Amino acid sequence: MKLVAIASAAFALASAGITQAKRHKGNPATPAPTTPAPVEPVGPSFIFEFDPKLAGGVSGWIQVDYVDPSPTCTAAKVSAELDFSKVDQAAIKKADGNCTADVVTTYAWHIHVKWNSSELSQSFAQCGKANTGNHYDPLHACGPFSEHIGTSECTPRVASYACNPDAYAKDHRVCEKGDLSGKLGDFKLDKQSKVAGEWIDPHFPRVEELTPQWNIIVHAVCGKATPRVACALIQEIDEEEEDEDEEDEEDEEDEDDKDSQDSY
Repeated sequence: MKLVAIASAAFALASAGITQAKRHKGNPATPAPTTPAPVEPVGPSFIFEFDPKLAGGVSGWIQVDYVDPSPTCTAAKVSAELDFSKVDQAAIKKADGNCTADVVTTYAWHIHVKWNSSELSQSFAQCGKANTGNHYDPLHACGPFSEHIGTSECTPRVASYACNPDAYAKDHRVCEKGDLSGKLGDFKLDKQSKVAGEWIDPHFPRVEELTPQWNIIVHAVCGKATPRVACALIQEIDEEEEDEDEEDEEDEEDEDDKDSQDSY
């Protein structure tokens, strides 16, 4: 089924330069704390894909589907299907001495604002602040890793930053827009070191706010330490190519059915 085409100049400007990708049709096997989608999203879709060869062993994707096509829409379904089983735990310990557990089982995730790599995903030092910046924070909620940290507006507020799902539900302004962990919760891995789930974020950044440099970083949670493990660049999902692929699949199924009938 085709999604509604986005024709507005605002969306065209926002998505200019964003790499295009195909939608993943995953079937999340592990439940996560979710809020059911009130409607089937019909707005634009974006994806962050983690290549295990580049992303420190992390594989999978995080996808954002806006619920309507308006460039000012803020409601979005956020879905994820990630596998951390191939992550080099020794590399995490090397990145931060506070990570002493044999296996990290909790990861934080945030939208960061810079991208200096020619690849679509990276890991560890390549996901450092110099290459990926800090959290997207246009409303100056001012967490300790806000893009505005160190400014006169954020310095007096950073110590009182308290973003969590309960606080966010009461007042979305307490969270940085890019603090997905604070808003939706950390990734809690299952026994296979995987996580999958869907969430509705009623105050996701608007489509017109997106830039081609946006990326999502997953951080190992080691007490208060959260070293950067892997990062993936935003890509726009190519709905036209996806529809063509679906039509090709339907044609192939029709041919297979015809061949089966002819064989009797």
